Amino acid sequence: MLGRARTRCRVNDVEATCARAVAVRGTVVGEPLDQPWGLRQALIADLEAQRWEITQHLSDVCPETWSAEILDDLQGRDSS
Repeated sequence: MLGRARTRCRVNDVEATCARAVAVRGTVVGEPLDQPWGLRQALIADLEAQRWEITQHLSDVCPETWSAEILDDLQGRDSS
């Protein structure tokens, strides 16, 4: 479906990026939100309905603190 792809981008400031998007007639689809895994994220759409997930690193967070489960270290993967 055209316009439903999502591109993920890291930015230095999620709020500033949202403001720039709105200034050029973009739409904030998902308001900026701090995630328990140490990121601040928002979802914006451009004039062609392309979705952009913008992410700002806030802090390194140990996975156990947000109930993540660490799985095996990619068993069977060639490490060469």
